[in-house]
Amino acid sequence: MEPSKRRKIDNQRLSPESCATISPESRNDVSFRDDPIVQLRVGPGGTIFNVHQGLICDVSKVFKAAFTGEFQENSGSMTLPDDDAIQFDHLVRWLYKRNLDTFPLSAVESGKFRWTSLFEFYVLADKYDIVPLKNDIMDLCFSVRERILHRDKGYGIVLPRDIRCVFENTIHGSQLRRFVVVYFAWHVDRDWCHGEQTFDWLELIPEFSTELVMALTSCLQGREDPFNDRQSFHEHVSQP
Repeated sequence: MEPSKRRKIDNQRLSPESCATISPESRNDVSFRDDPIVQLRVGPGGTIFNVHQGLICDVSKVFKAAFTGEFQENSGSMTLPDDDAIQFDHLVRWLYKRNLDTFPLSAVESGKFRWTSLFEFYVLADKYDIVPLKNDIMDLCFSVRERILHRDKGYGIVLPRDIRCVFENTIHGSQLRRFVVVYFAWHVDRDWCHGEQTFDWLELIPEFSTELVMALTSCLQGREDPFNDRQSFHEHVSQP
């Protein structure tokens, strides 16, 4: 992220009023009239996000435990210095709008798309266990993939640094890990394996390498493309 762009958001105070009006369907029956506002200070710059407590607690067990659990944040605020303010801005806008229009697909057609932002956003949603958001991001990944397949074979490859980000910040069984591995096995031109640094970065991400071998075996055996079942890449909200 360029410094100028990061300063632009770090100096903002983002609140529900900065987002679009929410329809009753997207509120998940949370009463906004009596719902307190909590303050989240995000990133090294301490960007302030003011959000309705009930809304964020309704989708995240992590925030619910923080603000309403036994060890709740009595001050009504949390500091999240390790999170990226740009990505958290996407999260808050999704929270109020329930769409991902901050990630326009036009970037794919223009040839400027990179997987980095989407993967980092999924990692953030995973960190706070926001299952509906993870599923929405996964649907967007599918939409991006479909557009990429209509372009030249060298376009849309997942960079080693993005793979490393995914595997260092998710656990075994993550649907994002599965997406990356299956994408490589079924839809990335095999020429990538002849790169001069291929073995170097594969050694740095052994879990990816192991899962990729298994996926490539399935692909070469002619098994059905896992992308034919989008719902299998969704997670389900666990009931208490």
